[in-house]
Amino acid sequence: MSPVYHGGSVLQSSPGKSVFEYADALRVRAPTSCGRSGDHDYRGARET
Repeated sequence: MSPVYHGGSVLQSSPGKSVFEYADALRVRAPTSCGRSGDHDYRGARET
């Protein structure tokens, strides 16, 4: 899988991780329609 880049940081991507999990790890804001902010557990949201 392709790595995720932001600034000088690079994260290796892996199946099952959401863009929001990478945004949290890189400490960047990712706009959402649900109004989430900060660290969350996304696994439950994916199952709905």
